[in-house]
Amino acid sequence: MPRRIAIIFLAIIILPFGVKCQPKNRPAEVPACQPSALDIYALPPMDSSPVPSNHLLVFEIQNIGKTVCSIDSPMIQLLPKLSQRDEFYSIKYLPDGSSRDGRFDETVLSPGDWVHTLVGWHSEGYPNWQCSEHSGLKLLLMHENRGMEPIAETSVEVRNLPMRSCILVYVLEYRKGRYSLDSTVPNDWLKFPLAVPGESPSILKQIADSRILHNSPRFQVSSITSRILLGKGSTIALMREPQADNGCDYRMLRMRDSDGTTVISFQNCESIATKLSQSIWNPDGIKSTFEQLDWIDMMPKHAGPVAYDVVANLGNSEAPFLAKAHLDLIAHDPTPPAQAAIVNSLSTCTGSQLQLESPSPVIEEAGRVLRAYDATNTSSQACSLSGVPKLEFLPIYEPCPNCENDLFGLRPNGRIDLQPGQSAHFLVGYKEGASWYLCEHIDKIKLTASDHGKPVTLPFHGGGCGLLDVSAWREGKFDNDPLNIKWAKTHPPSADPTTPIPPDCNKPELLTWGRPKIPMGEGHAFGLSLSQHEFKAGEGITLHIWIDNTGDTREGVMTCMGLDYFKANGFDLYDAYGHRLLRRHEAKMLEGCKNDPESPIRIRGWNCTRNFPIYIPAHTCITRADYDFTTSLTADYDLPPGEYTVRPRQDEKASEDVCKPQKEQPFHPEPGKDLTFSVVQP
Repeated sequence: MPRRIAIIFLAIIILPFGVKCQPKNRPAEVPACQPSALDIYALPPMDSSPVPSNHLLVFEIQNIGKTVCSIDSPMIQLLPKLSQRDEFYSIKYLPDGSSRDGRFDETVLSPGDWVHTLVGWHSEGYPNWQCSEHSGLKLLLMHENRGMEPIAETSVEVRNLPMRSCILVYVLEYRKGRYSLDSTVPNDWLKFPLAVPGESPSILKQIADSRILHNSPRFQVSSITSRILLGKGSTIALMREPQADNGCDYRMLRMRDSDGTTVISFQNCESIATKLSQSIWNPDGIKSTFEQLDWIDMMPKHAGPVAYDVVANLGNSEAPFLAKAHLDLIAHDPTPPAQAAIVNSLSTCTGSQLQLESPSPVIEEAGRVLRAYDATNTSSQACSLSGVPKLEFLPIYEPCPNCENDLFGLRPNGRIDLQPGQSAHFLVGYKEGASWYLCEHIDKIKLTASDHGKPVTLPFHGGGCGLLDVSAWREGKFDNDPLNIKWAKTHPPSADPTTPIPPDCNKPELLTWGRPKIPMGEGHAFGLSLSQHEFKAGEGITLHIWIDNTGDTREGVMTCMGLDYFKANGFDLYDAYGHRLLRRHEAKMLEGCKNDPESPIRIRGWNCTRNFPIYIPAHTCITRADYDFTTSLTADYDLPPGEYTVRPRQDEKASEDVCKPQKEQPFHPEPGKDLTFSVVQP
């Protein structure tokens, strides 16, 4: 049998059934790269020459994290997935020209390292060969099990890539560094299969990123504002010379979400008629095109930083000259932050209990407005105001709730108790956005104090297309301190306690878990620490448990009656306004009490199923990153954005009727002594 026929026969037999291998459970010598640690780019594909039947797509990956990590061999999945043969595994080419399946290899990336991979395919073949049509693909970087280590599947999705592939799609094992013209494709990709017998194979090359013009005034991308509200529409503007690339707006658009999720979309520039109607030619000859990100499904899904990269051709198809523009935005959740369950919560203030006033505007100038609004409890009953005020802007616009801005500083989200005669206030700020967007004028706002209350109309004059911000409720009447300059002096940021550390605990290997709050004394004592003091909303928060044995003999501390008991009853958590938080099971019991006042399930307590001693040598301090010496605050509590204090209980009561009003002493954190942390909304 001729060699060519034998190869073709092998491909037809194997590929329809898929080259499927079972995942290997292997221990990880180097931790897996998390999606947020990887930055993934693609280079706009260029037609091959002289016959455009061979095609090349280049991916570049960088470790932008702070630690060494590893990725699996590249694997792609064609989209939409029509059959099992639409999965192709990487083929590792060796120096002697031979190849093997490289699916189970790992590539180690130090911080800052780059690697790249090549994807190649043929769009033409013999008439009786099977070809398939796809519109894109996924490149998978993390896809294999690693023993007991959980792996977050990491991939990048490529859209709008017209892809006709015949017989094979090739994926090359990672090569170090960024792509350059020296990164040639293996000869096998070019020699088989040829579209026409006797045709000379095309030489596949790509334009390297180093040859792409960056930050050129000839091609720019901008946004109305520096932020995006999740779930809401958003627009970016592309500004470029109108005659370039036959009027095609861009060749590639990339979005990288805050969790590392990356989507790359190519634009088919063969037809531009529909795009011309969305463009504006400025007097200086620059064409501005507006891309509605929600229409093309390029909106972020998570709060935090989001990056957009756009590549356009400033030349033409015969003489391409590529330029890249970059845009950084911040995505915010427009939903006001929730409130944690607390002990003895007061009912929400109603409109009839509050007297609302608006002093003169703090700022009122072209493009910037800031107003404060005071609310005083004029009733004889105490009530509370919490979170971000419920406002309606007329005309209707969605504000950003307690988001970072340069008009006012943020203060903690939480419940503020108003005794009769006491006040609270909030701020509303507006800053004008980009001038290329038409704005409607906001002439008033409506505040609804409680869920069923009647709205109160308040004055406000500003635009509706820039940054529109509403603060959380703040204690007292407006203090003429919108930027928190005076307030910050009495509210230091969360930090380790500065109280003395027992000698046996003051060791570098232990202090990696944070500086503990632990009493000095005789015998053994329990302490607490945090390895960091600022967390993003939704991020896990681990509290470390310490045991210091100052005695002269070995102590046996029981896992159930000692450590688990302390986790359940040895400390309390307070919000920024001094309220003790309820654990999730306590809040559930309290809700049950409201529905059934005689409910027997109403006792705060703890239980455990394992009890054995952990021996602490004399004059030894211990903490570890394992189950017995850690507890998850986010598993036990609902912790929305806010500031919190952990304080050991003075009396470790094993049970407490959560349905009865608790006799709580006023809680005031002691800066420098208490263990504090904050949860921020990214």
